[in-house]
Amino acid sequence: ALRYVFDDGDEDRGILRLSWSMPGVAVEACRQLSPEELDRLPVHMRNPRACIGHIASYELSVKVDGSLALLDTVAPAGARGDRPLYVLRELPLTPGVHDVGVRFRALLPPDVHPPEGLDSLSWRDTVRVDSRRVALISLDEDGGRLLLEEGNR
Repeated sequence: ALRYVFDDGDEDRGILRLSWSMPGVAVEACRQLSPEELDRLPVHMRNPRACIGHIASYELSVKVDGSLALLDTVAPAGARGDRPLYVLRELPLTPGVHDVGVRFRALLPPDVHPPEGLDSLSWRDTVRVDSRRVALISLDEDGGRLLLEEGNR
């Protein structure tokens, strides 16, 4: 498990950690091959449609007490962008209770309509951040919603 190491000067802050992974939304771009292109292919590879797929990037935004604290793009892992998305961000916060909103939204072409739940995750609630402690927001066991680890309300 990841542990945040606080320096001696960190007694006046805690950490809000966002940590999860998810498969993301697959985006596929296809086109029809011309008869000439098909003729150049071996017979067993002659599919009239050529498709290239990848996982969509996501926009991650976090508001703390009404102010934008983080705006970032999370790209899928892998050389071809076809691996899961990994989120690990840490925001230092002053100790106390904060109103926190998190939005994780797929950046999709207009013609892509993903299954509900994979395109956008949102969470908003109050978070108690203690000095030199970490409050964790992650995904539930089903991967369908964000949640705050118990003990930080």
